[in-house]
Amino acid sequence: MLVDLVSIRTTRGPKCRPNGYQMDMYAMDLRLISEGQAFRLQPESVHGMLWLQTHFEKSHWELLAEGLATLSPANVDELIEDASNAGLNLSPLPALSSQLNS
Repeated sequence: MLVDLVSIRTTRGPKCRPNGYQMDMYAMDLRLISEGQAFRLQPESVHGMLWLQTHFEKSHWELLAEGLATLSPANVDELIEDASNAGLNLSPLPALSSQLNS
């Protein structure tokens, strides 16, 4: 069982994405994976990667695309709020996702 299949929002109707495109309600755009005191940020869709490119410098894009960028816990809450406000679907329980995938 993967926790990443649970969304923090219910996607119903054409308002599930800013562009009106309705996707599978369990699709994740970004995944946060707990790694000790940090969280690894992994894009899971084109929407997730494009959002990351608008929020991080170009020099970090390759690490972001490969899921190798990490964030401190202090930055995770802000990222989750900002990405959710943009309409992205995220894993709501990042601390559990790495434990279940082990």
